[in-house]
Amino acid sequence: MRELRASAVVITLVALLAVPAAVPSSMPLQESSTLQLTGYQIIFMGQPSDQLVTGVKAKRYRIDLTGTGFEPSSKVFLDGQKVATAYVSATQLVARLLPGRTPAPEEMHVQVINADGQQSGILLIDVTSDPSTFSISTIAPRVGPAGAGVMITGAGFAATGNLIRFRRSAPPFTEGLVADSRSEDGKSISFTVSLGLCPPCAFTVPPCLSPCLAMAPGDYQVSVANLNGITNSLRFLVSSADGPIGVWGGDHVRVEVSDVEVRVTGLCFEGLIERTLQLDATGSFDLAGQIFTFIGPAAVPRPAKYSGSIAGNVMKLVITLNDSSLGPFTLVFGNDVQVVHPCL
Repeated sequence: MRELRASAVVITLVALLAVPAAVPSSMPLQESSTLQLTGYQIIFMGQPSDQLVTGVKAKRYRIDLTGTGFEPSSKVFLDGQKVATAYVSATQLVARLLPGRTPAPEEMHVQVINADGQQSGILLIDVTSDPSTFSISTIAPRVGPAGAGVMITGAGFAATGNLIRFRRSAPPFTEGLVADSRSEDGKSISFTVSLGLCPPCAFTVPPCLSPCLAMAPGDYQVSVANLNGITNSLRFLVSSADGPIGVWGGDHVRVEVSDVEVRVTGLCFEGLIERTLQLDATGSFDLAGQIFTFIGPAAVPRPAKYSGSIAGNVMKLVITLNDSSLGPFTLVFGNDVQVVHPCL
């Protein structure tokens, strides 16, 4: 049974490179530029969860979907089967799993279909193995460029045949493998972040001729697949060669730039910009965000402006609030400093 289940995992990994529409063939379909799936949140017994675990009562889960172009008549399909769908708004739907137990470890295909036949793209959600038997607990470092060495620790790793999977966290959703790795002790795996995301057959002997997809800098979810199924996933930021995506560090200040947001950590404060860092023609930036300070009452986010410039591998940053400012800070690309909050 394990061999059959593992084969299903590999098959679905291949399918992600050319995923067919997961809907009844009798339904006319047309691609839609307005109907889109952009994200999801798994809810387990009313609380947000990072995992959809195999063998659990399905009624304990729901999936909150975000996107655009949803209608009151929109229906959600999980692996080609229509499921109970609740319309919340044009940007949110709630899907319920089919009765019974959650399926064996797999990549679940999620798609939204409107009454006029318009279809969204397909979003992939992992159904993971029982974490007590197969899971990952740490990934270090959490940020690195192509070519960086990475170690994963966990449980249930095989001596050979551990497929390291990278899935991009934001549109355009892409996924593939970066390594087929060994584990000497069943608890740790070392691998190198490659330049491309490859199909499983790229690691067979002889390898297939299917092309690998370029590994674009940005946020990825990393998991492992082997005969035991699929693990949970942990975040890894693939940094660009020379910025701005990656880590910038200075004196007690750390800035992490991804393809979807910017996080700033300093002494007694944290900041968030809910978009990536973009420079103008002069190499400057001026972005609106929030700041959380850890002095005084419970932290309440306040509006803040993050402005500065980048020249080569050096960033200048000033954070402006209504009544004060922080900085200027000087940060160097690739300097991953650790900031300890003395106020907590």
